[in-house]
Formats: sequence, structure tokens, C-alpha cells
Amino acid sequence: MHARFTIVLSGLIHIRAPDSTLAPSTSDAWIQGGRNGLIFAADTSSRSRHGHFAEFPSDAPTVLVQIPMANGVIPDHDVLHVGPCGWEEMINL
Repeated sequence: MHARFTIVLSGLIHIRAPDSTLAPSTSDAWIQGGRNGLIFAADTSSRSRHGHFAEFPSDAPTVLVQIPMANGVIPDHDVLHVGPCGWEEMINL
């Protein structure tokens, strides 16, 4: 599996990292479809021992668009912090 951008158009996704050393409240991510629904998934087998678990807890349909990176190459980026963004970081997006 290649690293990919995932755009959540609608619905809700709950993502958990099973081997995270972070507290559950900081290793879990809840992605609401729509405005803040863009994530980058890079926990491929070459980078992550256990990957992640994804649940779709909404009664509404969850619709995704997944865009794999060419040749599996992760774009240059800066890691701002470990774990998912908090609401306080996304509130004014």
C-alpha cells in the first residue's frame, strides 16, 4: 500500500494507532467529512509495524477519495507534532 492523501467528503472516521505510545485521547483521530476532511496516510508497512484501525461510526454514508503518491514517495514535509491535530488547531481553518 502506498502513502496517500485521503479526502473525507462525508461521514465520520475514527482512526486509532494500535501501537501508539501516546495517551488514547491523543493517538485517536476523528475525521469529520467536509471542510476539515483532508488527511495524509503514511503508516504503510514500510514505515509502521501495525498500521492503524479505521472505524466508520456514523449512520450517514462515509465517502472517501484516496489519492496515492506516485511511486509511493512521501512529499517533503515538516512534522509539527506527534499525533493528530486537535480542534484548537483546526478551529479557524
